[in-house]
Amino acid sequence: MTAIMVIVPREPVQEIVAGGRERILAQVEDRIRAEVRSEYLGRLSKAGFWKRIRLRYEMWREIRQRIDEKAPPGGLYARSEGDR
Repeated sequence: MTAIMVIVPREPVQEIVAGGRERILAQVEDRIRAEVRSEYLGRLSKAGFWKRIRLRYEMWREIRQRIDEKAPPGGLYARSEGDR
């Protein structure tokens, strides 16, 4: 007699929640801003007025891009059992 054992991993039950992007942003936005600021700090300190304006715009774009990678706008966000 041969027995076959099938192990099925249990996935946490998920449901789509409202405000999922805002919840993620609350967790990562400050960290992303600090990372980008530290990356640009050396260039900002040496730059003239117009160069600083351009660098601040580049920083803003980089922050937006990283935030959108972590929490895409228009995405559906799920909450697992561990989030309840």
